[in-house]
Amino acid sequence: MFHTFTKKDADVRRGEWVSELYDIQRAIEQTRGRFNMATEEELIDQCVYELNALQSRYAYFLRLIRESECKAEC
Repeated sequence: MFHTFTKKDADVRRGEWVSELYDIQRAIEQTRGRFNMATEEELIDQCVYELNALQSRYAYFLRLIRESECKAEC
């Protein structure tokens, strides 16, 4: 009925989260590049909103990773 998570499951999840962090970092770099090239107000605004969203996602996955490390050590 209930699935018990093993250390292997936790390691797989953590690996997925780390991979997501790298993907988000690349997206942030790309968005910063577009921001630096943008000249129209609407495009600048779009880049700012996208950067904020990406930074929030990055912080979320970083928190998950740190919490999983704490659980593994405790």
